[in-house]
Amino acid sequence: MDIKSWLRTVLKHYQDPDRTFRDVDTVLQTYFSLKPKMDTYTSNDGHTQLLLCLHGTVPITYRSIPYNIPVAFWIPKEYPNASPIPYVKPTANMLIKEGRHVDKSGMCYHHYRSSWSNDQNHTFLELVAILQQVFAQEPPVYTKPTNMGSSPQIQESILDRASSSQRQSMPSQPISSPGLTQASPEMPKWMGESTALYNMNQGLAVRSYFYFIFFYLYIFLVVYEFK
Repeated sequence: MDIKSWLRTVLKHYQDPDRTFRDVDTVLQTYFSLKPKMDTYTSNDGHTQLLLCLHGTVPITYRSIPYNIPVAFWIPKEYPNASPIPYVKPTANMLIKEGRHVDKSGMCYHHYRSSWSNDQNHTFLELVAILQQVFAQEPPVYTKPTNMGSSPQIQESILDRASSSQRQSMPSQPISSPGLTQASPEMPKWMGESTALYNMNQGLAVRSYFYFIFFYLYIFLVVYEFK
């Protein structure tokens, strides 16, 4: 049995099986990372029922880097009179990052859901697309702390951590700017040779000066004796 035949079979007990099938099929054709299954859904009041669930990941782009957010969308039997129930489903190394659109259980909230009505202006596909945009702005998961005693609030978002790994690491040594080179503690050979030559020339100049003074005094004394 192919997936579409299976969907039509499991949706027979839904309030509007045709509309539900069309909307679910559109989402599956758009988001290939989502897969359907029938599973037991437990509501907040403890009531359980067998519902269709689309689970998998939704791709987002955060800080110009692509990521996949693990999610599950439960389709109530009253659909399309009732909105799909979206959840963030963290993996083993993730935790829920509570925010304006996600509570601690992972349930997702948005005005689009709260204003849901049974018309073509509200569809399953649009709900997924809207949450995809929300997750790209406010990542709903973060890495589980290695030390469970630390506060989750100070842990990096899993996306922040992943983004950090993409950044180039800072060099351990300073980089010389053009025209600004760091002086070397060892004098180059050519510089030492030039210094030695300079010192030798300076010595010759001093000697020549003293020889000139000595010769001038000698002439002065000779002339003084003849007088």
